[in-house]
Amino acid sequence: MKKEYWSIPLLVTVILTIVVPIVAATVSALENLSRLAMFGFALTVMLIITSGFILLYNILEYKIKSVEKSNKKITGSITHLTNAMNSVDNYVYAVDKSKLYEIMSEFLLNTESRVDLMYLGKKPPTEYPIFKEKTEYIDNLRNKILINDTQIRRIILYTNENKSWIKELADTYQNKDKISLYILNNVKLDTISVQIFDKTKVILMNLDNSDTSIHKRDVIVESEELNSIFEFYYGRIIKDKTVIPIIENGRKNNDNYREYL
Repeated sequence: MKKEYWSIPLLVTVILTIVVPIVAATVSALENLSRLAMFGFALTVMLIITSGFILLYNILEYKIKSVEKSNKKITGSITHLTNAMNSVDNYVYAVDKSKLYEIMSEFLLNTESRVDLMYLGKKPPTEYPIFKEKTEYIDNLRNKILINDTQIRRIILYTNENKSWIKELADTYQNKDKISLYILNNVKLDTISVQIFDKTKVILMNLDNSDTSIHKRDVIVESEELNSIFEFYYGRIIKDKTVIPIIENGRKNNDNYREYL
């Protein structure tokens, strides 16, 4: 324990050493005790109370260290994000739904290495309002998967409404060695889904209300620094087995397929 954390317990110990024997001497129930027994009683009470103080301060010290550690992490993250946002090579901007799907199609068609997609809608995309840009993106994604020339991972929220759609995707993805499909079941996540294209492009997609509203509610991030943060987040969900694999690199997980689909 740090020096400053000992000061109060030591002060309390000194006070108790003087006060407790005096109090004990005035209690009628203790009048018949010998001075040695009374001193032992007083010493026992003093040690119990002092131990309680020391334990309390140990807990307090641990809490303080935890808070300090968390604050350092938060400060470091804010600094990192601030530096990234201020870089001339980074772009962050909001778009409406039609522009969103237009940009997603552009990113998808121009991707060189990998695509990581996340869908947290409770219903399939086609059961939400459909418009030109969205239909084009869905078609482009389907064709990209059929070509099987890019590493693509998809995470989809598992619901009763999504079940048939997920099964259809799983059957399509089987034997396509660059395609993987995972489901989220009984997991509460924020309504912001992450889409990652190559090493520099990220889309934060708001699925709380998937419509054609003109309001700019989705965010486009073009930044290698910020991309690495979301890449780590996406990879950790898979590594920590938060998601359930249905198809991995074209291979079907038969046990999970039978249980969920």
